[in-house]
Amino acid sequence: MPISLQEADEFEDKMKELESLCNPIIAKMYQGGAGAPPGGMDEDVPTTGGSGAGPKIEEVD
Repeated sequence: MPISLQEADEFEDKMKELESLCNPIIAKMYQGGAGAPPGGMDEDVPTTGGSGAGPKIEEVD
């Protein structure tokens, strides 16, 4: 079934709208704005586990 020009234009418009929303988010992630350090785990977090080693849910927000 061929796609009409109207459907193709509508698809293009929706893709541009989606890209305008997503591109700034993706760019921020690549700049390190996602919160995780590039090397993996943060050096200040103790590695000798236990149930109390990580942040609590209330602390994350």
